Amino acid sequence: MSDISTCAEACEAQGSSCVANGCGGYTYRLYYNITLCEDPDRTGILFEHECDDPIEWQLNEAVKCCCEQE
Repeated sequence: MSDISTCAEACEAQGSSCVANGCGGYTYRLYYNITLCEDPDRTGILFEHECDDPIEWQLNEAVKCCCEQE
């Protein structure tokens, strides 16, 4: 897990802004590890939340947030 607790923080760290439910109806996807997160064929667990809601890490180690494309 990282020090990132919300998608708003994650997107800001990349110089972008979070879009709540803006990626096909979800705000972020969780993955067990970074390798799965980087695999385009893996969808992960989808979450429909606000950008400032805490990421529900559970046992997962990687997150892909819905950030605006600049």
